[in-house]
Amino acid sequence: MYALSNPDATTGLHEIGHFVRRLLSAQENAKIGQFVGAKRQDDGTWRFDTDAEEFFADAVMQVRLARWKQDK
Repeated sequence: MYALSNPDATTGLHEIGHFVRRLLSAQENAKIGQFVGAKRQDDGTWRFDTDAEEFFADAVMQVRLARWKQDK
């Protein structure tokens, strides 16, 4: 909801982070899940609660911004 109420230059990058995480393999999600604090389920999958999901989306945004600054 925040993306719609107060967007800025980083909003799109953050929202892409949400999309990208859903494209990752199970192995990639396991590594990311450990990093962002997702919960490992009994079946071996990872549950990304709101905090973990937002952490990942913010990390994607920060990495992309840092790379753009390096490219300048």
